[in-house]
Amino acid sequence: MTTAVLQLHILNFMTVIHDCYSQTTHSNNRSLYATDLTTAMGWIAELQNGTEVSKIIEYICAPQTDKHFGDYWKQGAWGEKEIHALKRLREDIQS
Repeated sequence: MTTAVLQLHILNFMTVIHDCYSQTTHSNNRSLYATDLTTAMGWIAELQNGTEVSKIIEYICAPQTDKHFGDYWKQGAWGEKEIHALKRLREDIQS
């Protein structure tokens, strides 16, 4: 997988997180989505700084990433939407 393709997959994931951030009716969840956006943006920054694609894929698929995105339960359908988007991201980058 190329850097550009991985960046596109991450941007698609970030779009879902942003939708969750902007559409949730649970204002206390917005800071969690903002943190998640920052994490995903960090993956893109790492790629821009020359980190190998395989290292970013490894991090995205790591258990600590599940912990980061799933430790704080987000209310409503938006939390489920974000978790589904993470699963889709992983499926896309592993295929």
